[in-house]
Amino acid sequence: MKIYSDVPAQRFGQFFGDVMLVCWAVVCASLGLLVYKVTNALGAPGRKAAEAGDSLAGGLRDLADPASQVTGSPRPAGTRRTRSSSWPSCSAW
Repeated sequence: MKIYSDVPAQRFGQFFGDVMLVCWAVVCASLGLLVYKVTNALGAPGRKAAEAGDSLAGGLRDLADPASQVTGSPRPAGTRRTRSSSWPSCSAW
């Protein structure tokens, strides 16, 4: 079985079409890689911001444990301060 025709004009057309198809595939692959690189570069600031947010959340989480161990709170957790119960009285008010 022959790949290309025996007629020179048809053979040239078949070969030219094959070359154009390979060129088109290379151009599409190159364009896809370019788009990937550009979007990856544009996403770098967002990834850095997310990393900074994760780091901040981790730091705050680490600080929450010691803060939860603080004793001597004048009121139970979940209650509101009222003027009469937890604030010092002041006759000027």
